Amino acid sequence: MQAVVERLVDAISSRDTAGVRAVVGTEARLRAMIPPGPVQSDGPDEIAERFGGWLGWLASVDVVSSSVEEFAGRWRFSYRLRVRDEDGATMLLEQQGFCDVDDEHISGIDLVCSGFRPVAATTTHAFDAGALGCDGLAPEFRRRISEVGVGDVLEVTVKDPAAKEDLPSLARLGGHKILSTEAHDDGRLTITVERGR
Repeated sequence: MQAVVERLVDAISSRDTAGVRAVVGTEARLRAMIPPGPVQSDGPDEIAERFGGWLGWLASVDVVSSSVEEFAGRWRFSYRLRVRDEDGATMLLEQQGFCDVDDEHISGIDLVCSGFRPVAATTTHAFDAGALGCDGLAPEFRRRISEVGVGDVLEVTVKDPAAKEDLPSLARLGGHKILSTEAHDDGRLTITVERGR
């Protein structure tokens, strides 16, 4: 049953309305308290459409944290998302709730939403690592990330294909967050890292 709720959380955060629809039972009900007031949606189509409407308009959605755990016969879930709109404004959104699961489908969701909360603007710094390989990239990345402010962003562009696996691991070990990984047509890779500490 936990896996069903985890699939719901994954589908919501990845804006996969078909995935939401797949885990929601035909008689399911969503009751949500959102900043404008309470709303209700019934059935998989309406519920998937509701979640899609909340997140579908955003330019990007990144999961900051999420959890699923059993609570007295129900399933408690939460997720915090860092989102950006089409104008580049960054916001945080947190939703928490409880699910009922019957026959491997979600039959009910009770949810409360924080609303979109603005986050202070961050500064983005560029680091063109060129052809630096693992041995050179690691110390230079550590030096560069230490020079940006906590919460600021470092965009690392590199030619070495191994950086796709190595740099995110190195960043996470340092307490930083990977915001995105983008492959370019010329073989270069841009990895966007938010300094965490």
